[in-house]
Amino acid sequence: MKISIQRHLRSLMRDEFYRNWLIAIVVFVLVLIVVLIVAALTQDMEGALVAVLRSGTPSPSFPLAWHIWLGMLNTILITPFLLAAIIMTIRYWTERIQTGRKRYKSIKNHYVLIGYNRYSVSIIRNRLGQDGDSDALMILYTVAPPQTVRSELRALLPKALEERVIIYAGAPHLKEQIAQLNLHTAKAVYIALDGEDWNSSYARNISMLQTIAHYAGTQRVENHLPVNVLFNDDKAYEIAQRLELPLQCTGVYDADRQLVQNLDVHIYNFYENWARLLWSYSGFKKADGSYYYDRLDFEPLEGTDHFVHLVIVGFNSMGKALLKEAIRVCHYPNFDARKQIGKTLITIIDPEAERQRRQFQASYPYLAQIKDIEIDFRQAFLEDEDVRCDITVWAKDERQLLTIAICVKDPDEAMHMSLSLPEAVYVDYSRLQLENVSADGRRARLVKGGNGTRTRILVRQVVRKNLQTIINENTQHFSNIKVFGTYYEGIALNLLDDKLPICIHGLYADKLYDNIDRISEIEKIAVQDHFERWKNSWYPLSEEERCANRYQIDMYRSTFAYMERLAIPQGTIIADPVVVERLAEVEHRRWIADKTLFGFRQAKTGEVRVDEVRIHNCIDDYSNLTRLDQIKDHAVVLSAPVLVTWADKI
Repeated sequence: MKISIQRHLRSLMRDEFYRNWLIAIVVFVLVLIVVLIVAALTQDMEGALVAVLRSGTPSPSFPLAWHIWLGMLNTILITPFLLAAIIMTIRYWTERIQTGRKRYKSIKNHYVLIGYNRYSVSIIRNRLGQDGDSDALMILYTVAPPQTVRSELRALLPKALEERVIIYAGAPHLKEQIAQLNLHTAKAVYIALDGEDWNSSYARNISMLQTIAHYAGTQRVENHLPVNVLFNDDKAYEIAQRLELPLQCTGVYDADRQLVQNLDVHIYNFYENWARLLWSYSGFKKADGSYYYDRLDFEPLEGTDHFVHLVIVGFNSMGKALLKEAIRVCHYPNFDARKQIGKTLITIIDPEAERQRRQFQASYPYLAQIKDIEIDFRQAFLEDEDVRCDITVWAKDERQLLTIAICVKDPDEAMHMSLSLPEAVYVDYSRLQLENVSADGRRARLVKGGNGTRTRILVRQVVRKNLQTIINENTQHFSNIKVFGTYYEGIALNLLDDKLPICIHGLYADKLYDNIDRISEIEKIAVQDHFERWKNSWYPLSEEERCANRYQIDMYRSTFAYMERLAIPQGTIIADPVVVERLAEVEHRRWIADKTLFGFRQAKTGEVRVDEVRIHNCIDDYSNLTRLDQIKDHAVVLSAPVLVTWADKI
């Protein structure tokens, strides 16, 4: 209640009109109080008032007028000093709020955001905009000028959200100021320190995480406080995953030198977040539950020689994130290794593609293990004539499900590129539905909106409210262009929610994946009864093990679409063994791709599995696996619908 009143007072004090009226009212009330006090302190006030009421004139023994004038004189002399004190007090209070020096000791059940930059607004919008957090407050702890931050928040956020943000000014390395964030009563923490210099950004995030971990250990923070740490640079993110950063930085040692885990750390990357929003099960959804972005397999592939073709223009951080996500999700039932049918093709177009190819292959040296995806780096410009000719051929090829993602850094250049592609990308005359509107039949119009093409175009922008608004209203020529990659939408909280990954790992922990006969038992499990126990087994996992469970979800979108086409109700276990076998093989190829991106290679003849040196004997064709290993892939497919239902109930 106290916090709510303070929040409304802050809102009033920011408005100059209300602030002046508030000062005037306070001054008037204080002057009135002073007049009454002065009058009350004079002699025989009660007798004078009684005499006035009875006779209408003051008693000769008590000159009431004299005392009233004396009171007014005292008020005139005292009021300037009182008024100055009042104004100085109000100014001091207002200045402390505006400069971020005001602290609220009683605040609880709040969120903490450390750092203000281009990603922070997305975190605030998504976090405070959740239905279950309609009254929650967020402390924004920043070194940026609070007045500037407040002005930007007013421009970028709805008023109802902006007023729930409390700005604290301070430096991230000051432990005494971190203690003022009330972390022991917070719901979650978001660290979003960012900088142009990669090393400084990387170091500041680690330092901040260690500071919070130390504070949490000394304050006995319970229930594993969720801490989400942004690693914006893709290289820093890969290093943080491989070196198990969370486990190294999120614990303190007790008196017996035992590691005490007190935080639940989730590191994330802005570009990977957006790549998953495009194509994963946790993608960007509309209010009605449908997806805003089409899958890469936007048409049925099974039983055909069709294949997905993804063209990435600009191999920067965003382009690399799209490539890695495509490697994880582009595995489909129609792939035939013997006939080489249904293989996914990914083409990278960039003026420095050769250097980037060498760098990417050095980072991921075992890409050849992924049999159903072919990656082609092409050193060229999108405007080159041979490139434009190839795009025309790709767009007209009925076998290809073509998606072009333009990821160049300059948003205006990216938009211009998306509007300047060959005509075949925008219009497929063979698919247009026309009707004549003139006698000679030389003029026609579309029966329905749309341009008839199957090609999807994605263009990276900084903000959505620009030319995309105009393009969205064009339902014909440019209707297949969609904006992605904006700063204000990229930090999606559903991708930071580990409920579903925890359930996935819980099945492994309970060894339900080891016996195909026990899979039917998962429908009978009271998930809420087991979830707390599963969380306890989740916390000690390395970041790599956690990611393995998170990335498994990404394939669910294509899996469920395939089940829907087969008329299999969502939320039920697949009964057809042929379907299970087919999807299990797809799951195994996805698993190989995921392990390959984490640096695992196939065990050679005579070698055994050694996770510490990243050698795994299951990186092989599905047909070469033991039956027990195949059953584990079956279990992933069978459990997927039930797992999603579980997560919705928690």
